[in-house]
Amino acid sequence: MILPSAVLVVRLKGEPDREHAVSPFTTIGRSDHNTVCVPRRNVSREHAVIQASAAGFIIKDLESQNGTLVNGDTIKECVLRDGDAIVIGDAQMHFRLLVPPRP
Repeated sequence: MILPSAVLVVRLKGEPDREHAVSPFTTIGRSDHNTVCVPRRNVSREHAVIQASAAGFIIKDLESQNGTLVNGDTIKECVLRDGDAIVIGDAQMHFRLLVPPRP
């Protein structure tokens, strides 16, 4: 399987945007052991994960207390598309696909 390249652009109020490369298994949460650390009280220690699959990149909520939103909808799991807006706690994120998958 050839994986496309992707980044997650994280925007936290009062801070410059941060860009994180999305790997085949990218964790998001408040704890500093996550791939993407979001140090906010309304973010669970282990909040969500983005995993590569044959369908593309899939984001899964890890039964967090405040949930994960993609394009305004609360999700348990969904396939990410280029430009999707993700909200975790008060962090706003944008998923950017750099190299589209080959058919």
